[in-house]
Amino acid sequence: MRATLEFDLPEDRDAFRGACHAENFWCALFDMDQHLRGLQKYAPDLEEKEMELVDKLREHLWEILREHNITLEEYS
Repeated sequence: MRATLEFDLPEDRDAFRGACHAENFWCALFDMDQHLRGLQKYAPDLEEKEMELVDKLREHLWEILREHNITLEEYS
């Protein structure tokens, strides 16, 4: 299967750049999620309040992703 995206440049420059860097955006989000997950699983030295913050941050990240109809699982 092939897909072709077309942009009217320079008018669609921002959309073009977003499409060109979509994989980088996904990788950054995935890396952040994995960092927070690692803290949840492997950072027993965190204090309770710190762990609560990590949990809330990861939950908020996933909430934002859902609002934009993005799931990290579909690409991994």
